[in-house]
Amino acid sequence: MAYQIGPNCVCCHYCRMECPVSAITYKGTRYAIDPEKCISCGLCQTLCHVNAITSTEDTGTIPSHDLKTMSCDVVVVGSGGCGVTAATRLAEGGKKVILVEAGKKLGGNTYLAHGAGFTGSKIQAELGVPDMTDKMLRRILARSLWKVDPKKLEENVRASGEFFDWFAQQEGALEPFVYNETGWMKYDFPYRRDHNLKCRDQAIGPGWMGSFFVDKLLERGKQYDLTVLTECRVKELIVEDDTVKGVLCADGGGEIRIESKECVLATGGFLANREMMEQHFPWFYEGDEPVHQFNVPTNVGDGHKMVERIGGEVDYESVDVNLGGPAHHPYGYCAYRIMRQPEAIYINLDGHRFMDETGGLNDGKYLLRKQPGAISYCVLDENLLTLLGQRLADNPPDVFDGWILKDFRKEIEEEIAGGYASFKADTLEELAEQTGMPPKALVDEIAKYNKFCAQGRDDDCYKDPKYLKPLGEGPYYAFYQKSFSEGTHGGIAIDADFHALWPDGSVIKGLWAGGDCARTDMEKGQGPVGLNGGLGGAFAGGYKMALNILSE
Repeated sequence: MAYQIGPNCVCCHYCRMECPVSAITYKGTRYAIDPEKCISCGLCQTLCHVNAITSTEDTGTIPSHDLKTMSCDVVVVGSGGCGVTAATRLAEGGKKVILVEAGKKLGGNTYLAHGAGFTGSKIQAELGVPDMTDKMLRRILARSLWKVDPKKLEENVRASGEFFDWFAQQEGALEPFVYNETGWMKYDFPYRRDHNLKCRDQAIGPGWMGSFFVDKLLERGKQYDLTVLTECRVKELIVEDDTVKGVLCADGGGEIRIESKECVLATGGFLANREMMEQHFPWFYEGDEPVHQFNVPTNVGDGHKMVERIGGEVDYESVDVNLGGPAHHPYGYCAYRIMRQPEAIYINLDGHRFMDETGGLNDGKYLLRKQPGAISYCVLDENLLTLLGQRLADNPPDVFDGWILKDFRKEIEEEIAGGYASFKADTLEELAEQTGMPPKALVDEIAKYNKFCAQGRDDDCYKDPKYLKPLGEGPYYAFYQKSFSEGTHGGIAIDADFHALWPDGSVIKGLWAGGDCARTDMEKGQGPVGLNGGLGGAFAGGYKMALNILSE
């Protein structure tokens, strides 16, 4: 079912601004809806104050639905890591919970994710994993520029370990996890977080870790008073006397009014909303190719816009950008695994290095955006490729990042044959021609880098000398590097207890927020840090928020 705009349109453009898929444009004397883009969410019809929008199945008047009413203790909007954790823990705590998801599939971006960081759990201690709570705290405080209360931060960081111990109580919850002392710990990767639980080799593609958590949590939650609604989009918050008392939503059968004592927003970011992205982050679409999005289509900023409409505080702070592999699919490629190694060399299209490569994904995501075309190449010779290939072969379960390389050389050659993102040449000049670099600039840059290796000091980027390995004879390899994004950061202002806030800093009664739709001072500084960053942060945030609700 699509929608259409009739002749009584007054061109207020509110429907166009709020359309999550940019299906509404100005045509002739009024706005029109592109039926090919329309996803039949019905938001435009709800917002139109002159009744100009009807469904294509209507006879010209807006159909009247019997308003269905439901009630609960807590309504949770969004089923990603934060939302599903909060819903399950609240239900287990005796609350009647309704979990509302706009998409057909539960899990949101969490179902696509594959890395989870925890610290201080009893399970980690039993496995011999050192408690990294203090180190994690120092890291977050430094990146947040000390804009968060350290004591409150410590409570929330420790919640990551508490969450996992709670999660591990469920039968089968520990099956994917192992700790291998001879694994990645034997290599000193300076950019790698070191508070992760390790996973065993389960080559089942991207997202297995996030999907495993979501499925297990839902399985647990359904043992209690937890109702799940899918393909049901929340349109408005119900506010009475400055207190949120539920939500108004709609599914294929009509409108649903959910009355609740507490409301949790875990609606994700707005990466899938092109209009919002262009408004707040116009640089995102600069460069030769757009930033690749690894994101569910339902992340269109619904939570942000609902809170804005009631006058709450919303901040559009940053978008998550990472240094990745091929733009069409940054995960599961040999190139992606290779460029994570600190001995690799990153070269821009001008033929120059631009960073200390030991910073890897974390630092490169900022610096890459400043390079010509916003792209670069990971360059190495045969000896270095052999070294890195052997490391990956010896250490298959070292990270959460996708598939295990079963035949390193074969997969490399297949990528090269594809001719898109991986290149091989006998000389540096030939490699430069394949990648679009100036041949002389590349040759001179590698010669300079080899000089740094010989003297044991990187005079350009100050790379740790122990990772300085010269490039010798060919063949030479280059692997395409492009930015990719998994979501936005910032959003609904919350305090350290996850209460949503009015602009004056006071609490919006009855409203809580977490995950990628929420912003705290932990997000300030250089990007996503703290509880709102990564799977571990999503689970810990939802768990801690649920405990706070249960205690009030």
